[in-house]
Amino acid sequence: MIIELILSTALFVSDLMSKVSGSKKETKTAISADLEKIAETLEKVAHSLQAGQYPHGACQMMHELADQFIDKIGPYLDSETSQKLAADLHESANVERLFAEKTDMTVDKIKIAAGRFLAAALLVKY
Repeated sequence: MIIELILSTALFVSDLMSKVSGSKKETKTAISADLEKIAETLEKVAHSLQAGQYPHGACQMMHELADQFIDKIGPYLDSETSQKLAADLHESANVERLFAEKTDMTVDKIKIAAGRFLAAALLVKY
C-alpha cells in the first residue's frame, strides 16, 4: 500500500538528517524548507481526502519536491542511498492514488507521515 511506503520513507528521511548536520546553514535551511513543503502537501492531501475531494495536483507537486530535495541532499549521501531515497520519494509521490484507498486510518497515517517530514525538517534546521 502506498501509505505504508510514505510512512517508511518519512522515517528513512528522518534517519538521514544526521548526514547533513555539519553542512552550511543555508544548505540546512533549504533542505528544511523542502521537507516542510512535503509535509504541507501531505497535510493538504489529508484534508482533501477527509472532505471527500480528490487531491488534484498533489502527485505533481510531490514529484517536484522530491526532485528538489534529492538535488540538495544527494551530495551528502552515497550513490546507493541517494538512488533508494529518490525511488522511494517518487513512488510515495503518487498520493492521488490514496483517494481510492481512503479510510479514516489512511488519513491519520498521512498526517503521521506529514508530522515525520516536519520533524525531520526541524531536526536539520536546528
